[in-house]
Amino acid sequence: DLNSKNGVGIKKKGEEYALRLKPMTSYKIDEGDMIYISKAKLFVRKWRNLLMGELTPSENEWLIMEVLWNHEGAMTAAEIIEEMKDTRSLNKNTIKVMINRLLGKKVIDYQVPIEMDGVRINDGDILIGDIDGVCVVPRSIEEEVFTRALEKARGERMVLKKIQEGMKARDAFDQFGIM
Repeated sequence: DLNSKNGVGIKKKGEEYALRLKPMTSYKIDEGDMIYISKAKLFVRKWRNLLMGELTPSENEWLIMEVLWNHEGAMTAAEIIEEMKDTRSLNKNTIKVMINRLLGKKVIDYQVPIEMDGVRINDGDILIGDIDGVCVVPRSIEEEVFTRALEKARGERMVLKKIQEGMKARDAFDQFGIM
């Protein structure tokens, strides 16, 4: 579901529906396009409780756990399904049910912080990107960041107007402190 936090896709500006992104495929991103890049990664949360017998997963749930344990790092539900499609006799819907059961038992978890290239991204953080890169705006300071960004953009427009009216760039910088 691309409209949820688990969606991975792109909604082109002016289009009604988003398209799911395919791995190892290049996409042209234009101004105004919306990119859904977060994935709910699943990870083993209470493995010690499993080993101590406090939680008793079914045989099929153990198959899911085995896939998670044998994978380096967290996995999405789609990755688990893909991993199991050729090696197990479970269908896609059964695997989804098993994942939901494990989530209900709090054996696995999702919406946890992730790290990309040394940058921590928490659930609810805002990602802004353009041709130059991507910026992570933590939810805790989003209002301050966007307020300051709008103030700077307004100031830049004012400086541009003054320069277009004949003010020297250096004088505009000295007066307004922005360029």
